[in-house]
Amino acid sequence: MISRTAVLSEVGCRPKNQDRASVLSTNISAVATEVLAVADGMGGLHAGDQAAEIAIELVSQYCRDVFPNVGPDYASVCSAVRALYTAVNSAVRLRAALLGATGDMGTTLVIIVAWGSLYLVANVGDSRSYYVSPEIGMQVTEDHSRVQELVRLGAMTPENAKRSPFRSQLTRFLGQQESIDVDLFPAGPQPGVLDPPCALLLCTDGLSGHLSPEDIAAGLKAPGELAARSQSLVSLALERGATDNITVAVLERGVLSSANTRVGPAPFGVSSRGEI
Repeated sequence: MISRTAVLSEVGCRPKNQDRASVLSTNISAVATEVLAVADGMGGLHAGDQAAEIAIELVSQYCRDVFPNVGPDYASVCSAVRALYTAVNSAVRLRAALLGATGDMGTTLVIIVAWGSLYLVANVGDSRSYYVSPEIGMQVTEDHSRVQELVRLGAMTPENAKRSPFRSQLTRFLGQQESIDVDLFPAGPQPGVLDPPCALLLCTDGLSGHLSPEDIAAGLKAPGELAARSQSLVSLALERGATDNITVAVLERGVLSSANTRVGPAPFGVSSRGEI
């Protein structure tokens, strides 16, 4: 089975890039495993850098020291991923205390763990994951943001949320509190299944704030190498006025065709939010 990965990051119009990303290879019980991670730091020019770097460094550490000793069942992988997020949260809070930035320093973190044909997506914050196949393109994760809470409660329309000055205010991020809740997808007792051809994309809000699931699906299904297709998505976001840092990491299994992709509800009971 063909498996490809790509990762890239653009500073945009910001003075510094506070996004971080990685694409790593490891094993889960001797099963070849790919781990992709994207983090978007916050808390000032230097604190944001450090928070995102802490997250990615700990993902790398878990790939080296922890995942090879984890059982291949879904419950064991979920437990290891929760432990990873707890470690990142504690490490960010410790660094914030040393810098005198407690409460202001933090990071988002969205990851994919793909072992064999199975996968898990985990998320805290408003960095996102999307799933694309020849038939469908959808948002997997749910933003932990103030406007998303208002949309879910029916107190704000998706169109107003898109223009809201509060759209970047997060309700959950790593470093925020002593304990952290992690969203895992699928939310049920079984892992997701990668049925080629398909792709999972991770991105920061610099991309998702300007591209819909339709845009992402079309870009990933276009001809060319995966790196070039990923770059085309970043370029499109910049053309549409993106000013924030933009980071993308993609895992593709098989080769996505040029068939029309239907945009549908996100899997595992999470509704599509491409309009926000």
